[in-house]
Amino acid sequence: MGPTGPALVYRPWTDADMTEALNHLPDPRNSDTAFALKLETFCHEFMPTVSEIRRLLTKKLGPTDFAKIRQHCGGDLRLTSPDWEDAGNAAYVNALNTLFNALKTAFPNKIEKGRR
Repeated sequence: MGPTGPALVYRPWTDADMTEALNHLPDPRNSDTAFALKLETFCHEFMPTVSEIRRLLTKKLGPTDFAKIRQHCGGDLRLTSPDWEDAGNAAYVNALNTLFNALKTAFPNKIEKGRR
């Protein structure tokens, strides 16, 4: 607890942490836009930095598919408060929203042939 309420404590992710975290996320190539939605929930729960998200996505997607969204995954933004609505988090939240939209575009819902 910080002097003004809950405080964030940064703890770097190990490779084991990354592997465990990736088990919570579906393969975006098969899950359509559900991947972006699950990643958003994941980010609310685990509060990773943008650098950590980039590492996660690089491992999850591989270099070819990561290249589709790389431009939306730059910088080293992080939450400044555990409250997502806090004004200090605006740059981080905006960057993530841009990334989530890029993921939905790169891995859109697939229409099954023969279904209407």
